[in-house]
Amino acid sequence: MLGNFMKENPGLEHAGGVLRGGTFVIVYTADDKTVVADFMLPYASIDKDVVTNPPIYTPLPLPLPPLTPIIPKFPIGHLV
Repeated sequence: MLGNFMKENPGLEHAGGVLRGGTFVIVYTADDKTVVADFMLPYASIDKDVVTNPPIYTPLPLPLPPLTPIIPKFPIGHLV
């Protein structure tokens, strides 16, 4: 089962944690539920076999660094 998950999610890696908006994957034994490994995916991943109608998460935008000028956005064709 882990092999199929790894084929479907080639970004799976051990990183000692998870990136914001990513997925923390825990691998455990089926008999006594002992955790044997942990990995992370740099993106959100929901197992559709376990969660029916999963929610769709939109990551929050990262804050701008201090003193970053905010450039106004104008519609295309707007002339000054």
